[in-house]
Amino acid sequence: MTIHIHRLAGCRPTPLALYLKALGILRIVAEQADPQCRGWWQDEQFCLMTKLSKKEIEAFFLSGYEPTPCISPWNKGAGFFQENDKGLAPIESSVASRFEPLRFAIQQAREPLDEISDADAIIRSIKACTKTNRAFQSPEQRVRWCRERGQRVSYFCLDSNWLGVR
Repeated sequence: MTIHIHRLAGCRPTPLALYLKALGILRIVAEQADPQCRGWWQDEQFCLMTKLSKKEIEAFFLSGYEPTPCISPWNKGAGFFQENDKGLAPIESSVASRFEPLRFAIQQAREPLDEISDADAIIRSIKACTKTNRAFQSPEQRVRWCRERGQRVSYFCLDSNWLGVR
């Protein structure tokens, strides 16, 4: 078996992002391609010792690497709040089996976000009406507006918040 030592010039010990990139590469290669690989810092560069040649590492990251399904749906820039986000859409529409865990995590994250988005739309609609309609400022108007539109709002909560308003 041939051992290859790769000097990764783009992985330096500083700044922190480049340091973490090197650790990520080491973790991914060790978990998914070569459990015997080793890594160290030398002359401000990360060195990776592995049985994989340069071409094999490139092929692994292009077609064999299975991304860790780590997502942050609450982060506005994560792509969950836009339709056809350029980061999430290609993964969601992909049929590659290596993306299955990531697709599943995205699907699981979308379910509660859809419910939150529905509630947020109701709240924004109510706020828009209160800004433009002076009569809507009264509790009676708010309750009537929600009831007329059949919004998914607990009528019991509405009624208990404004006792006597029916």
